[in-house]
Order: sequence, then structure tokens, then C-alpha cells
Amino acid sequence: MAIDMEREARALRAILAERKLMHLHVTKRGKSLTIASGPPADPDPEARLTLLAPGMWRLDLRHHAGRWDQTPFTGSLADLVDTAEGMGRLDDLGAPGSWNRGDTSDPSH
Repeated sequence: MAIDMEREARALRAILAERKLMHLHVTKRGKSLTIASGPPADPDPEARLTLLAPGMWRLDLRHHAGRWDQTPFTGSLADLVDTAEGMGRLDDLGAPGSWNRGDTSDPSH
């Protein structure tokens, strides 16, 4: 049974919208879905979900040098979005009131 990757991409987009992660967009390539921030013309990949079996995905995270690092995390699309979000990998660093790379204040205070 072939997996409809376009349907899976739509499901991932719905999960991101449900979590109010509207600054992110999803692209697909083969058996992988990439979550990226930034403008679609110049995306900044944040996380990649690779299909292992129907309903089972692996989370990979983008290394600062630009390559993908596999993680030990597997699960449903929703589970892995929760995992990546919990790690701070899906934050909207450009949103008003959020900490961003240019901010010199400590966000924990």
C-alpha cells in the first residue's frame, strides 16, 4: 500500500496550525516532510520527519553546519511536533515579545 505523502503533508500542516505555529511551512521530498521557517523562497529548515512505516516517523534536526542529525525519537506526526516544539526547535524567534538571536536580554528573567 502506497503512502500518500501529499495527504501526510496536509496532516502535518493541520497539526502545526492547531498548535498556532503559523510561521512554519511544510515541504515534501520522497518519504520525508520538512518543517521550515522563513519565507518559502528562502526557507530555513528546522526539522525533518521521515516515514519509517505507516503512521511511524523519525525526527531529524538540522545541525548548525547545515546537515541533518538523526534523533532517537520516533512516533506519530503529532508526537514528533510536540517533541520538536518541546525542544524549542519550532519557536517563532521573530514574533513580538519572543526572544530572538539579536536580543541581548535573558528570556528566563
